[in-house]
Amino acid sequence: MTLRYATVYLLSTLIVAGPLQAEESPAPTQAAPAAAEEPDVICKNEAQTGSRLKKRVCTTRAQREAAEHAAAANKQSLNPRTISSNPAPAG
Repeated sequence: MTLRYATVYLLSTLIVAGPLQAEESPAPTQAAPAAAEEPDVICKNEAQTGSRLKKRVCTTRAQREAAEHAAAANKQSLNPRTISSNPAPAG
């Protein structure tokens, strides 16, 4: 019996909400320009150590640039030419 009441309640809610939903249709058109400004996302399948399966990794342009910048800084810090055993005198 409660299933019947739940079904009636659900259908009555849908009937009432149907016209309200039709009136709210202009809101998604306003959100469409925001969707055009989303950052471009590129997804790659990267190999995982210890697995034959690849993992799908998605990143934005800003994330890729930050990772490249961090890798370049790390590479430069490990470069033996930048590490000096005889520091320059101060002054």
